[in-house]
Amino acid sequence: MRRRHSMRLGITAAAALLIAAAAPLPPDQVAATIAQRYGVKVLSVKPSPADDGATYRVVVMNPGGNANDAFGVTALVVDAATGDLVPQFRNLASGYDLAASPDRTPPADDSGAAIRRMTYRNQ
Repeated sequence: MRRRHSMRLGITAAAALLIAAAAPLPPDQVAATIAQRYGVKVLSVKPSPADDGATYRVVVMNPGGNANDAFGVTALVVDAATGDLVPQFRNLASGYDLAASPDRTPPADDSGAAIRRMTYRNQ
């Protein structure tokens, strides 16, 4: 009887740990972790949906100094469950999963005005 009770207690504790691990971290904890881990100032933390699960979009600013990236602002994607960075490039069997390139098909009208319009519009 005692063994069965302790076994149920162990299974219940393991289930509670799995549920706690899947719950998202609070935004202030994510901000503190990112600031401490990377030495940046966190400007904002906002929830962001992702294909793989919940994430946060964290906007950070580099500290001031004499470096070229002083006060540089960057947006990071952070896993809401673990607080780790989400890679922006994913390895697939055929290589990286990259964003599609812009359409640069020349216009049917090859007059100078049409080509100039296309050139200045895509910048």
